[in-house]
Amino acid sequence: MNSDSILRLGALKDVAQFKEHVKSCHLTIPCDTEILTGSASPLRTPIQRGPLHIGNRITVQPMEAGTARAMAIPPSLPCGAGATSAAAAEN
Repeated sequence: MNSDSILRLGALKDVAQFKEHVKSCHLTIPCDTEILTGSASPLRTPIQRGPLHIGNRITVQPMEAGTARAMAIPPSLPCGAGATSAAAAEN
């Protein structure tokens, strides 16, 4: 595989181009035509899987919290378990 065969997703300027690319790859990936924001966004809605209840679908990978601290970027929100691990590593 050469680098010409890998599409840089940032080169796609709209949803129609993304859908066409997905189709050209013979893939089926659900994709909304319109981006929903605020309280209408699926990322803001809770999800329930068995006994696990998650208040929204927005997450921060633990490594992201560590990277932000290493770069001296102050976190605007607590970063969950990653923040605890990063804080423990600093002490």
